[in-house]
Amino acid sequence: AIDNFAYISGTHVGGKTATDVTYLFGKSSTSDIFPRKICDTFTHLKTIDFQAWKLKKLTGASFEKCTELEHLNLASNWISEMQIQLSSRQLP
Repeated sequence: AIDNFAYISGTHVGGKTATDVTYLFGKSSTSDIFPRKICDTFTHLKTIDFQAWKLKKLTGASFEKCTELEHLNLASNWISEMQIQLSSRQLP
């Protein structure tokens, strides 16, 4: 299984860049661990929707740079280990 991506590439709409991406939907993966390269690349993500990726483990490093994250949907994964600290931020 892939624990981390070396790079992420793709085409953005109309001159946009990775820093403009605020929503990310993933259809499937072969990774056991949520790849930290996602948050390293898309630093302004507000929503991540990775249902049924077969993820087994979440680490603090995975989400370290997703400081603006508001919604995380990891439904239907196989998560059995979490090494992350959830935010203590107050919600409105």
